[in-house]
Amino acid sequence: MLWDIVFFGYRAVVENDISSRKQTSFGTIGQCEHRGRGNANWCHYSFVIDDDWYPGVSKADPEVTFGQTVDVYYDSRDPKLNALEDFSKQSRVNEHYVYAFLFQLAAVMCPLVENWSTYALSRMIAWRS
Repeated sequence: MLWDIVFFGYRAVVENDISSRKQTSFGTIGQCEHRGRGNANWCHYSFVIDDDWYPGVSKADPEVTFGQTVDVYYDSRDPKLNALEDFSKQSRVNEHYVYAFLFQLAAVMCPLVENWSTYALSRMIAWRS
């Protein structure tokens, strides 16, 4: 659970940083396929920046299909970091995961700390008696 907090926290920070430098371009969908538990629509696409072609794979809206022109969000420093979804939205999703994991961690730790403190207090009282 701690690993999840660190992982999603790091992703939220990185995506928030990229969102401050984001640019947009038009891209063309090359292939889409449904995969994953939620049967999400993942699409391969390509886009051009300054006569250089960049490929990408990203989760897309269910109605996106082959040959469609879409908005591509990319990092102005490194266009290889790109997605079909705004980076600030992705950052918020990862922040929500971090909050959920922190809540779960607190829900697990509170009873443990309470039991430990009750045990320690009873041991102190027994030791003084």
